[in-house]
Amino acid sequence: MKTVENKELADMLLSRQGEYVSGEEIAATYGISRAAVGKRIDKLRESGIPVAGRRSSGYMIPGWADVLSGSRISGMTGGKYDVRVFSVLESTNTALRRAAKDGAAEGLVYIADRQTHGRGRMGRSFSSPAGTGLYMSVLLRPHISAESALLITTAAAAAMAEAIEDVSGRRSGIKWVNDILIGGRKVCGILTEAAFSVETGSIDYAVLGLGVNIREPEGGFPEELRSIAGAVCEKPVKDMRNRIAAGFLTRFGEYYSDLEGRRFYSPYLSRLVLIGKKINVIKPSGTETAKAVGLDRDFRLEVEYPDGRTELLSGGEVSTRQTE
Repeated sequence: MKTVENKELADMLLSRQGEYVSGEEIAATYGISRAAVGKRIDKLRESGIPVAGRRSSGYMIPGWADVLSGSRISGMTGGKYDVRVFSVLESTNTALRRAAKDGAAEGLVYIADRQTHGRGRMGRSFSSPAGTGLYMSVLLRPHISAESALLITTAAAAAMAEAIEDVSGRRSGIKWVNDILIGGRKVCGILTEAAFSVETGSIDYAVLGLGVNIREPEGGFPEELRSIAGAVCEKPVKDMRNRIAAGFLTRFGEYYSDLEGRRFYSPYLSRLVLIGKKINVIKPSGTETAKAVGLDRDFRLEVEYPDGRTELLSGGEVSTRQTE
């Protein structure tokens, strides 16, 4: 008797989302018994996929459900990426880095419905509850120098901002260098981790990680995040995570194919929320107050200090808190 993977059955139900599929049809399609169909449906429910059942009609994933599907995402990108979806991972970046070290090819994408130890910049933890976010990592093997690594993060920020806007209809902003905001609240963070060749100084591989708050978790965000975190939408929207993931991968692929051309400079700059504002520049030596006055073509933030000094920042941390 044929073994039916949960992924196959999930993809079948998703392809007809909002419509009942009879147990007889499922059994006939995969050459399995009705009892085996029931067991597979139970497995889908255990994995967090909402499957409705009606004795006279069959099984259905409700139209409102936002269920991740690697095959749907890959299909929407024209098959340009190898997209793999997991119900839970410690961290998509950590898992994909292991795959990169084992020689995985560029274009491999890991997406998790939940992360147990999601990570952000500066070693911060990233809240990653099930069913409410898009947690994804993309393996890249770019032919660029270490000095150009910032282009990956900024291209990703522009691409994700555009993808979120296309799907949600809401205008987004970018807080230099890697946070995406809606209504002044953070809805997406980006973490790029790279391995470098000691001999050439070039990048061996880069893992581009993105965490998007699609909607607010039940019970709200953790207390320490409630003043800064936001969400793309207020309630589940059919296929939103798949559409945002595919939209991002498509747009990022266009930018990534010509990183040095910097075609994403204007989309990035037009959404940059810091220009003209007073900010805190946070350095190992301490924090200084400055004003953000511009962005150069290498995506370095130009700041001006009260004593007239100017500086181009290529990394580090800036904050607008307690300065506005």
